[in-house]
Amino acid sequence: MELMSTTQDGAAQVKHVLTLGRDFLNSEVVVTNLTASSTFRLTGSSVCHLAASTPDATYALGLQGSDFFTMPPFAGDFSIVPPRVNSTARPGFGEEEEDNYKHLTKRLSGIYTSAPRHLTIIDRGRRNSVSVERNGFKELYMFSPGSEHEWYGKYSYICIGHAALLEPIILNPQSEWRGGLQLWNPNS
Repeated sequence: MELMSTTQDGAAQVKHVLTLGRDFLNSEVVVTNLTASSTFRLTGSSVCHLAASTPDATYALGLQGSDFFTMPPFAGDFSIVPPRVNSTARPGFGEEEEDNYKHLTKRLSGIYTSAPRHLTIIDRGRRNSVSVERNGFKELYMFSPGSEHEWYGKYSYICIGHAALLEPIILNPQSEWRGGLQLWNPNS
């Protein structure tokens, strides 16, 4: 599926291409600066909700040594965020992830600024995993509502996605930028 939009003044064009296969989901964003002299600063993110048995049984592999900043969860029209989470989360200072096998049992909302381009999410409850690969974006967003909610319920998920929130992407005149996120199920 391809969604495309051009600004009313014709200065920029954004295209989002979604490809769904039997064992993968590919999301690619293409932004084109159509102006002859203006530079654009792009900020934003694209987030996927991954169902989990419970965040208590979910782990992220490959984040050790990555710098991250805590932040409130994204609030959007399609967010499924527990009510208490938005009111209690506060932006934090940068830290470094110490665990290569990050347990997502606790509430988490943050931007990883030096995360690897490829990592794996494991759900021990469902005995499943998802490989996540991103390109074009320097930042990785991750959210877990925590494990104090009903297993296999409304809040049994984690969010992961690519982002350009702390460091905008600079798009020069007459140039194109591409970024994407691939989710792949290696168990199929």
